Amino acid sequence: MNFNYLKVGTLALSVILFTGCASSLTTKIDTPISQITADKSKSYITFARPQTLGAALSNTVIEFDPSTKETKLVGTLGSYDRIIYETTPGTHFFYMSGGENDDMIKVSTDNSKMYYVATQVQFGLVAGRFYFKPIKSSTFKSLTLLKDSECTDEIIEKYGFEKHEGQVDTFEQYKSNSLNVIITCNGGKVSNINNLNASLDEIEESDIIKPNEKAYIQYKKNLKDYTSEINEDFDEWLKEDSKETEIKKEDGFFL
Repeated sequence: MNFNYLKVGTLALSVILFTGCASSLTTKIDTPISQITADKSKSYITFARPQTLGAALSNTVIEFDPSTKETKLVGTLGSYDRIIYETTPGTHFFYMSGGENDDMIKVSTDNSKMYYVATQVQFGLVAGRFYFKPIKSSTFKSLTLLKDSECTDEIIEKYGFEKHEGQVDTFEQYKSNSLNVIITCNGGKVSNINNLNASLDEIEESDIIKPNEKAYIQYKKNLKDYTSEINEDFDEWLKEDSKETEIKKEDGFFL
């Protein structure tokens, strides 16, 4: 993905600001999900971080409207946290800041559905890099179809597979960024599927949190930087990278 890496000066400051501060910006809630998602006229998006890598760093997610320039805080995630975000059916854009880079995602929602977006940290030069990794209901259907299927050019093209650069197997391997899976082809067939997505079980084991008063103070303090990054990157991202992680209405799970 060709996307923006924050300047070194900003990076150094952000590492200091974000290190270990997620818990101070959130409140854990014990409300049952059935109550949180009681309004079936709404859509719900679960933003989660089901991993311990980069535990010293946190990542902040905000919703933004590219037309009106309005923004809204979703919250700040630490390891094994999740936020269930209520919204109206329609198309929504989200921005994430944390570590060395920033990322965006487009999510189109329907009422009475839950959508899942994992946030994943990967090793960076100095600190971690955070990425949105959507979990789509359509991916499960695609994985079922891929199992034991022919490893043809048609299949490779249909799911956007490219030769896997980190290949260690003697057989051919291909990675699809849209599905977030790696397949191994042996004897003209898909012999193995390595699903890189977080599981729904992992997400459901995470603590449900919401932003507290300190989070909104921090959000307002950093809002100018957030909007500057969004304005700088949005057009290029929308044109070149948005489809790679885009979530469509049909990708949700019925409540």
